[in-house]
Amino acid sequence: MVEWQDSGLPITKQAEQLGFNRPSLYYKPVEPSAEEGAIKHQFDEVYKKYPFLGPVG
Repeated sequence: MVEWQDSGLPITKQAEQLGFNRPSLYYKPVEPSAEEGAIKHQFDEVYKKYPFLGPVG
């Protein structure tokens, strides 16, 4: 994919050739917290109980 060291091309050119924007190469996804999971679960429960209200958010 991207050669971070000892490459003949700068990172910007490598990203361009791969069709990525450079900042996306540095993004590291973060796992959702337990609290966030619990809140999403509560939203799901409300939606299951009252589906006629439509989706939340």
